[in-house]
Amino acid sequence: MECRREPFTMTEATGCPVQLNEAPTNKLVYFHGLADLSTLPTDLLIYVPLFCDLFPRLGADDLTYLEMDQAIDLHTGGLSLSAHVTPVVPTQTTTTRNNSTAVSAHLFGYGLEEKMPKFFELWSKLLRAPTWSDKQRLTTLIMTSASGDWSANAIADSAHRFAMRRAAANLSATCRVHELWFGLEQAMLIRQLGNKLGKKGPETESVLNDLIERMVAIWKHIADTTRLRFSLHGDSDGLCASLPYLENLISSLPQTVPSASENSSFVQLTPLPQNAYFVMPYTVHYTGQAFSAPTYDSPDYAA
Repeated sequence: MECRREPFTMTEATGCPVQLNEAPTNKLVYFHGLADLSTLPTDLLIYVPLFCDLFPRLGADDLTYLEMDQAIDLHTGGLSLSAHVTPVVPTQTTTTRNNSTAVSAHLFGYGLEEKMPKFFELWSKLLRAPTWSDKQRLTTLIMTSASGDWSANAIADSAHRFAMRRAAANLSATCRVHELWFGLEQAMLIRQLGNKLGKKGPETESVLNDLIERMVAIWKHIADTTRLRFSLHGDSDGLCASLPYLENLISSLPQTVPSASENSSFVQLTPLPQNAYFVMPYTVHYTGQAFSAPTYDSPDYAA
């Protein structure tokens, strides 16, 4: 079976690959970007989802977080950043390798064609100068997340999913990253940070300073144009109008020469213990067990 191929145009904007996809979108332009994280230090990888959650909710450049939020609502359909993991797709010259996966940060947003100047200006502010120094804002966001999306009650709503994700973590590199970013490892990190930030004292300041250093390191990695590629989706006029503003955005970002040590295409993580037990405040136990199965490209895969 062969998928229908959609036409697109590959070009460059200030040295960055850009894919242009022409389609009727009723005067909307959709923007995507991928920032390669394969050379991000391993100790920072677990913080990527937290970074993605915090990043678009901060102030930037000359705007407070309230002003940034109002500008995003006024001029765009939303700006977001998310952690993105992709398994290695086999080709005619390579076979599937369970120990290989590509990790990146996915930038996404959309807006009306006439709003593109302001749209890319806001992205430029966020990528050039996010306000990581607002400790009160960071504390509020993290504690809200710890008591909300990552609370024990929230985990209980999808406890079987968490158990299965943990059980499958060692089956492939992609499953391992899924557990790190979206599983119990991530839940434990956020809840530990929330507990520490909820206490007043010198330790809280130390935790915040350490966290800010990590966030800044991830930001500098992501905002480097040597690790970025983009795509635009819209009608012909929208693409033509948007491309110059995307070029201005790229021109405003730093560009570094990759070091000789940055030659890894795929991230490698340490395997987890085969069996694990997590103490949770539940009256019910949730368990998961995972087995290797043929990949979708294997002749043994169920049709």
